[in-house]
Amino acid sequence: MLFLNRTRELSLLDRWWQSNQPELVTLYGRRQIGKTELLVHFLEGKPAIYYYADRQPLADQLNAFSEQVLALVDDPVLRLQPFTSWEAALTYTLRLAEKDRLAIVIDEFSYAVDSDQSLPSVIQRLWDTGRRQGNQAFLVLCTSFTEAVERHFRVDGPLYQRRTRDLRVEPFTYRDAALFFPEWSPVDRIHAWGIVGGVASYLQALHGQTIESAVIDNLLDKTAVLYREAEILLAQEVRGIGPAVLHGILKAVAHGANEPNQIGQRVGRPVTGVSGALGYLVDYGLLEKRVPFTVPNPERTRQSRYYLADNYLAFWFRFVLPNRSALEQGQAAYVWQVKVVPQLTTYMGPRFEQLCRQFIRLTPERWRHPIGKLGVWWRAGAELEIVGHTDGRVVLAAEAKWTNQPVGLDVLRSLQRRVALLPSVVNDCQLVIFSRSGFTAELRAIRDPGLTLFTLDDLLR
Repeated sequence: MLFLNRTRELSLLDRWWQSNQPELVTLYGRRQIGKTELLVHFLEGKPAIYYYADRQPLADQLNAFSEQVLALVDDPVLRLQPFTSWEAALTYTLRLAEKDRLAIVIDEFSYAVDSDQSLPSVIQRLWDTGRRQGNQAFLVLCTSFTEAVERHFRVDGPLYQRRTRDLRVEPFTYRDAALFFPEWSPVDRIHAWGIVGGVASYLQALHGQTIESAVIDNLLDKTAVLYREAEILLAQEVRGIGPAVLHGILKAVAHGANEPNQIGQRVGRPVTGVSGALGYLVDYGLLEKRVPFTVPNPERTRQSRYYLADNYLAFWFRFVLPNRSALEQGQAAYVWQVKVVPQLTTYMGPRFEQLCRQFIRLTPERWRHPIGKLGVWWRAGAELEIVGHTDGRVVLAAEAKWTNQPVGLDVLRSLQRRVALLPSVVNDCQLVIFSRSGFTAELRAIRDPGLTLFTLDDLLR
């Protein structure tokens, strides 16, 4: 797998490593995000025991862990008699860390716990003993299943207050994702991110001469990995909602049902029947909940809208799931031409807004005022999808237009009218317009220091 730009994560891990204090690190990230690649790069040149816990019986797991220890330490006794319990395995490895720094990594920690529910308690007991004795262990527990691991770190869990560091591996930004497609046009590089998001393996899988061939061959073809990845991802990682309700909610949101009552109608349940699931999916990171920034109590308001936070799932539920009959018959090219292409501009609109919010966060030096939060605002007949505000004052408002035509004065006038409706706008509020297809000569001719225009080339620099 191509390894790109995990500078921040590697820097944090290296800094924690150099502390020479006992560290118990939890490293989270969704399936295929690149956690293992990150750990492999981090461990290069370091004394380490790296163990990947797949789904197998406890005895097989301990044999595999013993092999990893033997790769570091040639112990003839251990070679003859592998570990028979996690107690013995971790006691042995923590002793190795008494004199020198040693990384001990259990990747897919949830699978190890599945085979032995006592493992968190064993870690607690041995970690407490080792820390008192001053060992230099750098223990990393890595997993995709956040909920499955987090319960062990809560107040009533065995690992409560034992964790010293916590690192969540996030998807790549659109800029990092664009690096996977250096030969493509700016439009298609952004199309790629809009279709599969920032998961490293998804970007790696979307290869081809053009965006059309890449999507047809690697996402719409029934033999492609990305064709069924959504079902595998949801089955493995979302365990708190039944499959029918889960798929119904995500499909409804992907097709534009953003308000709770709309989602409930699509799923065939009252709002009270989907509110718990919506909250769960927001906590899990699959849905994003948006509330107007002017609402004083966003947790309790009914003025909420939900959006798919993951581009790959948004595309899959919008174009793959509804067209399964055709795709199962091998009609991938037909689905692309007849179902995807006519709707692609509309589909990319919200994705482009998301991209522009990323750009604003990634380039703080460009803005007149520090932007504390990026929010949204709407009321009957008017809305703004990008509002930058700090301490209750609006300092930036933006429009993002993924259209085939250059943006003109009408968009600027509309933006100005909507900003005039906002409360607490600073006098020098910055107006920003992002455009896929550039700007008309009339709009470019305006010389207003409070207006900034960005093209795709600007966003990808």
